[in-house]
Amino acid sequence: MATLRETIHGILLTDAQSAVAGSLGVLLGYNAVNKPRCVYFRNPPEKPDFPLVTYFSSSQVNILGGVEFNPRTIIFTFTAWGNNFEAVLERIFNLLQKKKELTPSDYSCKAILFDVSGPDMFDDDFKIYYRAENYRVVAVKI
Repeated sequence: MATLRETIHGILLTDAQSAVAGSLGVLLGYNAVNKPRCVYFRNPPEKPDFPLVTYFSSSQVNILGGVEFNPRTIIFTFTAWGNNFEAVLERIFNLLQKKKELTPSDYSCKAILFDVSGPDMFDDDFKIYYRAENYRVVAVKI
């Protein structure tokens, strides 16, 4: 059974390998031979093939005043890199917003909810536009 992070990665990866119109696979230019990876944990590779998506769990709120509590709020950040970052982030929203049927091995997930969108940014090293968006995962530790 997969952890919460592996489950979310699986949702993105499955869609990133799809050839269905509007899928991440189409938006990110997936190709099993020439571009087999479009979704990365944390950072783009050293020599990225844009567009692509990065993601990570940026924070977890589960302790207040030294006392552990449930449900927890786990923040996941998704960054879309490329000139079509808005369409990619819209697809991620459609895949994750209000998703309740997740069954990871480490949490009982109650919901995934869009939280906040960052500003449109430009990376001077890669010469590419990007934007990050946060989602709150409301979950109970198993």
